[in-house]
Amino acid sequence: MITRLKMNHQQAGEAVKNADLPGEITGASQAVAVILTQSWCPQWAFMNMSLQGLKNGPDDMDLTIFTYEYDLSPIFQEFMNFKETKFRNWEVPYVRLYWNGKFIGDGNSMPAGRMLQQFRSAAAPEGQFR
Repeated sequence: MITRLKMNHQQAGEAVKNADLPGEITGASQAVAVILTQSWCPQWAFMNMSLQGLKNGPDDMDLTIFTYEYDLSPIFQEFMNFKETKFRNWEVPYVRLYWNGKFIGDGNSMPAGRMLQQFRSAAAPEGQFR
């Protein structure tokens, strides 16, 4: 099942303040994808279409996808500086993946299929998705 949520400005502010994404986001479900982007980005439009192609998602995992279009944020500059400084990523969209609350990888403009593959690889040692 897929749950799609927008990270709110309060959560973004907490990330800036604490120099990391809040646990309520990274631990929201077994698999979590956090997409930090800007609304104008053509790669984001393509990636969003790829994610919509998942419909309700894979039946074999609980996935929560958080998105944050930080160019629309009242803390745009602060958040962008946080993203670029803390995560050392200057491109959009920027995707961070978490499995059971632990960071497992990141990338830019990640298609849905590759995202699911990374989650399945992370789960493999636990005996799931084989």
